[in-house]
Amino acid sequence: RENGSVRLGIAWSSVISKVLCEDERAIGNVLRIDPHTRLTYSYDASQLQDVGAVWNALPGKPGLLVAPGTLSNASYDAAWRLGVALERIGKQARILPFPAVQDSVDLSGLTIPAELKQIPAFAGLEGKGQYTLRDPAEIGALLMLGQTPALQADLAISDPQLLKAIDDAMDALQAQVQGLDASAASALGQWRERHIKKPLANSTGDDVSLALLGNRALLMITPES
Repeated sequence: RENGSVRLGIAWSSVISKVLCEDERAIGNVLRIDPHTRLTYSYDASQLQDVGAVWNALPGKPGLLVAPGTLSNASYDAAWRLGVALERIGKQARILPFPAVQDSVDLSGLTIPAELKQIPAFAGLEGKGQYTLRDPAEIGALLMLGQTPALQADLAISDPQLLKAIDDAMDALQAQVQGLDASAASALGQWRERHIKKPLANSTGDDVSLALLGNRALLMITPES
C-alpha cells in the first residue's frame, strides 16, 4: 500500500469442521491462530527509490554493516547513535562486521549456481557449515551470492575502511575470474558496476543515502551524520 503497510486478510468461514467441547452459550464461529504462524515476504531491492521506503522496509532486527577490524571513533559513535535511534522505534540492530580473511562464517544452506562452481572462490564455499575464510576472493564470492547471515545488512556505516574492504574483495574475485575466462570476467565487471560500484558511488555526499550492495538495498550513513 502507498502508506508502506501491508494488508493481511483472513478467509473466514462460519462452518466448524471440528467437534468441539465448548460452552453451548458460546457463538459458533471459532478462529484459532497457531503461535508459530509467521508472515514471510520479500521485495525487489531495485524498486526502492528513496530513503523513506527503505526505512519503512526495515525488519525488526535490521543488520548494521560496519568496517572490519577496529572502528574509527566516528564510525563507532555513528553505529551507537543509530542503534539508539532504532531502539526508540522498537527495532534492535544486529552489528555485522564486514568479513575478513580468517573470519569464521556460517555457510549452512548456501546455494551456489552450477555455472559458478568452476571458480575456486565459489567452489571452496560449497557444502560447508562453519567455515574459515581463506582469501579475499571468497569474501567477494559471498558478497555476490548475498546469502550468508554475515552480509544480510539493511544499513551500513559508510566509512573509507568499509568501502575499501568491499573493493578489495571484489578486486580479488575479479582477478581470479579474469585468469579463468575473460568473457566471464567482463560479465562480472558489468554486474559489479551495476550492483556495487555505481550504487556505492552515488551514496557519497549525503548524511543518509540509498545504495545497493549486491542484491540488497542499504541505507548508507556517514560517520559524521
